[in-house]
Amino acid sequence: MIKLSVKGANLDAFLNRAAAAGFELHNCVRLDHISMVFSVEFGNYRKLVALFRGSCYTLTVIKLPLQIVVLNYLKAHIGVPVGLGLACAAVMVLSLFVWRLDITGLENLSERELRVQLAKAGLYSGAFLPGINPDEIELKIKMQINEISTVSVSFRGSTAVVNLLEKVRLPIVQEDISKPVVASADGLITHILVLEGTPMVRVGDSVRAGQTLIAPYTTDINGTVIPTGARGEITAQTWYTYSTSFTERRKVYVRTGRNVVQAVAGIFGKEVVLRMPDNPFADFETETRTIYAFGNNFFPAKITYTYFYETKPEVIELNPEKTAEIYKYEAKLMALEQVPVNQPVLEERFSVKQVENTFYVTVYLKTSQTISIRGS
Repeated sequence: MIKLSVKGANLDAFLNRAAAAGFELHNCVRLDHISMVFSVEFGNYRKLVALFRGSCYTLTVIKLPLQIVVLNYLKAHIGVPVGLGLACAAVMVLSLFVWRLDITGLENLSERELRVQLAKAGLYSGAFLPGINPDEIELKIKMQINEISTVSVSFRGSTAVVNLLEKVRLPIVQEDISKPVVASADGLITHILVLEGTPMVRVGDSVRAGQTLIAPYTTDINGTVIPTGARGEITAQTWYTYSTSFTERRKVYVRTGRNVVQAVAGIFGKEVVLRMPDNPFADFETETRTIYAFGNNFFPAKITYTYFYETKPEVIELNPEKTAEIYKYEAKLMALEQVPVNQPVLEERFSVKQVENTFYVTVYLKTSQTISIRGS
């Protein structure tokens, strides 16, 4: 509504003429015998002015709606909307890229080395956000840096947050040299260095964890046992294994195409329910998507959608060869979790055995490590 004033003689004639032309005047108040104020719909304002143009009546705008005031201001200052539009466009475009990497959890690893591996995996300053797969980056980092136990990649606006946990480095404890040196793991002896005592194994021997490698004594030419203590270092090839299995037929749940959506808006930590229908499905999958205003860079507003997809059970036939390759990869990752820090993998082997409808997948990782050490 626009509030107007009219001045002129015989205001009744003004009202009659306006009514005859189909105009509805609201909130009419006569100020005196020649002036009156009233309101008219914005869409009829220009038509009413045209109707009385050249007459004895003077129409004056008293109050415009706020949106009209803003629109007139923007028309008079065209650079303002253009500048705002360009600024918003720039923010939206820039929010599609990673501009900062926050790394937490570093203790012994080099941050520079980690950033190099992240860049090789596709995560670096200036990377295109929609083209980044966090799960893929996490797997690549764990494969490339053995010292990392777990790693997660998430995004906060244009900032990539990398949280990691390094494998625990166990300190070397100096043992009592009066005790024998024993193997810390199963392995095949490849190198023996004895400083004191008597070696109980030779290169090429297979040993078990806990087996004596160096006895804390020597014998003279007469066979007399002389206590000396046991000191030395023994290296062996070791194997780490992990087994898993899958069946040729698997029960899976597939989507039927029916779904319901719940929506919640959030701003400055407060939540407002936009849509909250009940979930009518007995079997379902959920999926959550969050849309941030301007990439959550400077205005903390978001809408979170929760999708409930109806599912139904189906039995599917797996391709044994393709499925085995997937399980080999997963088994290797689990076996690598057992490998000590800074221990390179020299060889890897896989075995796949079928027993009726079940396939058993096993990975063997061969490493070379010191299985026992006792210095001076």
